[in-house]
Amino acid sequence: MVLTKTIKILLRAIFFMSASILFSCEEVLFIDCQKCLGSEPADVYIEVALNHNLEGVGITIYKGTLENGIIIGNYDTFSKNSFYRVTLNNNYTIVAEYSIKGKTYKAVNTIMPKVTFDEDSCSDPCYYVYNDKVQLRLKYSD
Repeated sequence: MVLTKTIKILLRAIFFMSASILFSCEEVLFIDCQKCLGSEPADVYIEVALNHNLEGVGITIYKGTLENGIIIGNYDTFSKNSFYRVTLNNNYTIVAEYSIKGKTYKAVNTIMPKVTFDEDSCSDPCYYVYNDKVQLRLKYSD
């Protein structure tokens, strides 16, 4: 009887701690020490993942939301992964425009690249950039 109550209390405590960690506001980062930087960067290259398209893909990068209309770059690419330089801690909306069999398709996504200082994960303290990859692949691209 006492043992079952103890087990129930222990299970509730484990559940509460797991839920607290899972739903906490702090972002849990897994630091890749090979990508650590010795000094804090002001800007970063974001990676845009695309579908392969023989006709190319038009990329438009907006600072802030699409509605703001502040275009910071227009690019054409034939690559599956493209890299564009932006400043950290700003919101960007990226639009990929595909032309497939005479039809135009657009993929839209947002990104806010950030940097954090980490003292414990690697052998030396370092700056680590995250949220620097954005997905703009079409789900169906026959």
